[in-house]
Amino acid sequence: MHRLLPRWRIWHLALAVIVLGFGLRAYRLDNKNLWYDEGFSVFMARQPLTELPEETALDVHPPAYFAVLHGWRAVAGESAYALRFPSVLAGVVTLAAAVRLGRRYLGGGAGLAAAALLAIHRPSLWYSQEIRMYAPAMLLAVLALWAMLAYLTRGGWRPWLAYVAVVATGLHTLYLFVLAPLALGAAGLLGLALAPGPDRGRRVWGWVGAHVVAALSLLPWLLFALPRRPERFSEAQPIGLLEVTGLWLNTFLLGASPDPTAAWADWPVYLLALGCLALAGGLALQRRGRPGLPAVAVGLAAGIGAAVTIGLIWVLNQPWDFQLTFSPTPRYLVGLVPWALIALGGALAAIVERWRAPGLALAAGVLLSLAASSRIYYTDRYASDTFHSVALTVKAYRQPADGLLLHNNREWPIIDYALGGGPRSDVPFEVFVGDEATAERYAQPAWDAHDAVWLVLTRESLISDYERRVLAWYQARAVASRRWDFGPNAQVWVFARTPERAATLDRVVSPETPPLFAAAPGYALLSVERALPEVKVGETLRLFLTWRVDGTEPQPGPGLRLSGWLGGTADEIPLALPAPGSGVVRQQVDFPIRPYVGAGRYALQLTDSLGGAPLGAPLTEVEVTAAWPLPSAAAGLAQSSTILFENGLAIRSWEAQVVEGRLRVALGWEVTRLADRRYKQFIHLLGPTPETRRVAQGDAEPLGGFPPFTAWPLGARVPDALKLALPADLPAGVYTLVTGLYDPITGERLPVITATGAALGDSAELGTIELP
Repeated sequence: MHRLLPRWRIWHLALAVIVLGFGLRAYRLDNKNLWYDEGFSVFMARQPLTELPEETALDVHPPAYFAVLHGWRAVAGESAYALRFPSVLAGVVTLAAAVRLGRRYLGGGAGLAAAALLAIHRPSLWYSQEIRMYAPAMLLAVLALWAMLAYLTRGGWRPWLAYVAVVATGLHTLYLFVLAPLALGAAGLLGLALAPGPDRGRRVWGWVGAHVVAALSLLPWLLFALPRRPERFSEAQPIGLLEVTGLWLNTFLLGASPDPTAAWADWPVYLLALGCLALAGGLALQRRGRPGLPAVAVGLAAGIGAAVTIGLIWVLNQPWDFQLTFSPTPRYLVGLVPWALIALGGALAAIVERWRAPGLALAAGVLLSLAASSRIYYTDRYASDTFHSVALTVKAYRQPADGLLLHNNREWPIIDYALGGGPRSDVPFEVFVGDEATAERYAQPAWDAHDAVWLVLTRESLISDYERRVLAWYQARAVASRRWDFGPNAQVWVFARTPERAATLDRVVSPETPPLFAAAPGYALLSVERALPEVKVGETLRLFLTWRVDGTEPQPGPGLRLSGWLGGTADEIPLALPAPGSGVVRQQVDFPIRPYVGAGRYALQLTDSLGGAPLGAPLTEVEVTAAWPLPSAAAGLAQSSTILFENGLAIRSWEAQVVEGRLRVALGWEVTRLADRRYKQFIHLLGPTPETRRVAQGDAEPLGGFPPFTAWPLGARVPDALKLALPADLPAGVYTLVTGLYDPITGERLPVITATGAALGDSAELGTIELP
C-alpha cells in the first residue's frame, strides 16, 4: 500500500486516524457509571503512597497503575472524565506507536492499516475508556514488540535496555502481562535462529538475559506480596478450550460477546480476518528470497501471543489452587491483541499492494466489520442515576461527627467513589443477618462512635438481610430519623443518637446563596441541583431544590414543567411547597420521564400552577435520551393468564419448560396503565407437600431493566423469560408456579388486583406444571 501513496500522504492519513482514535476514545467518556473495578481503582488511588503496597498486596494486580493514578488524580481531580483520561492517552499513544512500528518494519501502508484497525477496535475503545490498567498494558505490549524488532534487526544495548524497561513496567502493571515476555521470548529466539550473522550467539544470550533481568525486577514485589496474599475462592465454571478460543477471536476482532458460549456466532468475520492473514502469508512465501525478518517476527509474536493467551487463560480457568476468581472475559485476553491487529494490518497492506481493487474491497470489509461493532458499543454509553443522588443527599446533610454504614457492600467501591471516600463501615455481602445479634455486631460500632449514623441500603441489601434487621436495630434506638428514597437503587436513612443531633437532622450543610427568584410570597428559591445532565426515557429526573421559607401562610403548589425549546409542554407535574416558616429547606423532587416524552433537549420550568405561566428562568436544561428498544412482541404463549398488578402491569400468557436443568418460565406482559416505579419480579416453584414447598425461586426485574417497565408504552405487549435453577434431587410431580412484584429495597410486595381494582393479595398463581 505504501507504493500506492506518497510518503507525505500516508503521514497525513495516519494523523487523521490518530485524531479519529482520540475522538472516539474521548466521546462520551464520562457518560457511563463507574463499575466495581473502576471504583476499586479509585479507592486504591486514594490510599497514601506509603500504604499502597500493603493494600495492593491484597489485590489481584500489582501496584504500578494505582501509583500513577494516585498522582494523576491529585493533579486532574476525581471526575469520571479526568480519571479515565490516562487510559484515553494510552490508547492514542498505542495508535501512534502502531503507525511508527508498522512503517519502520512492515511498510508505511501496514502502519496506517494497523492504526486504522486499532482506532475503531471495540475492545481498544472499551478499555481506553476505563479506569483500569488494560489500555496501558496494551500500549506496553506494542512498545515491547517494537523493542524486540529493534533488537532483532540491529542489536545493541539501547533496544535491549528499552525491552527490559518496558517488560518490567508491564509486569508491575498487570500480572497477566507475563504473556508478553513469554510470547516475545519464543518469537525472538525463533527470529534470531533465522537471522544470519557472526554475533547471533551473543544476541541469543542477550535476549535470554533480558528476560531474566525483567523477571528479577518483579521478584522483590513478589516476595513482599505473596505472604500477604489472601485465600481466594472461585465460583467460575470451567469452560472448554474451544470456547476460550472463540472468545479470543471475538476479542481480537469485535469485542461484541463477553459470553464464551456465544463467541462463535460471528465466525464469518473470524474467517475473513484469518483468511487475510493466510493469504498474506502465502504471498510472502511466493516472493523471491525469504520474507523479511521483521515481518516474520511480527507474525510469530502475534501467533504465539494468541496461543499462550488462550492456553494460559484456559489453564487458569480450570479447578485448581490458582483458578481465576471469574470466568474468562475479554479483559483477560485483550493484552496482546494489538499484535494480532498489527499483523492483520500488515496482511491487508500486502494484499492491497498485490491486488489493488480487490485488496481495497477486502480491507474495507474488515474495517466495516470492526466499525459496525464499535458503533453498537456507544449505544450503551449512558450514565444512570444509581448512586449520584445518594451522594448529593449525604453530602448536603452529613456533619463531621456522623458515621456511615453501607448495607450491603457488594457495590461499595461505586458508592465510595460517589461519596468521595472518607470513613465508613460495611455490612459484608457474604454475611447473613439472621438474628439481632448479627445485626448488632455491624450496627453498634458506628452507633457508639458517632452522634448520628447514616445507613445506605442498596438494591441487594434484602439478599443478606431480608427481614431488615440492621434497619430495625437503628430504628429502635434513634432519638429521631429521616429517610430518602431513590427508587430501585437505594434508600438512605440517618439516625440521631443524641437530642442535640436530632434537632439538626434537617439542617443543610451547604451555605445559603442569593435567591434565584420568588415562587410565592415567602418562598425564595436559592438553588437547583441535579446529579446528571441527561436522563433516559423511563427513568426519574431527580432534582434538589433549596428554598428559604419565611412565609407563615401555606401557598398553593406550583407546577414543574418539561418544555421543548421550540415550545410546547412535554409533561408537567404538581410541586408541593415546603411547610410555612421552615427556614432553609432542601426538597427532593422526582420527575418521571414517561414513555410519551420523546428524546431531545428540554427546559425544566417552575410555573405558578399546573398549566400556568412560567416563573423566572428555566431551572435547568434536560437532555432526554431514548429508552432501550423493546423486544418484538411475540404471539401469545400456551397458557393464558389474567394476573393484574396495582401499577397497571398484567401477565396475559405464560409457559414453562425445563432446559438443561433449569426451568425457563416465559411470560407475556401487557401495559394497561403507565407505571411510575420499578419493581423486581419473583417466581416461586411450590411443591405439593410441606417438605417441597418453594423448591426453586427466581428473582429479576422484567427484561433485566433494559428497558425498565416504566419505559413501556401504554398498550405494549412485551415478551420476557425468567429462569429457575432446579435442585438435582427434585422428585417428579405436579408443581405450582406463583409470581409477584416487590420493591427491591424494602421488600414490600405490589398488590394483585381485579379488573375493578379490588385487592386479591400480594402474589398470584400462574398455574401448575408437571416435572418428570
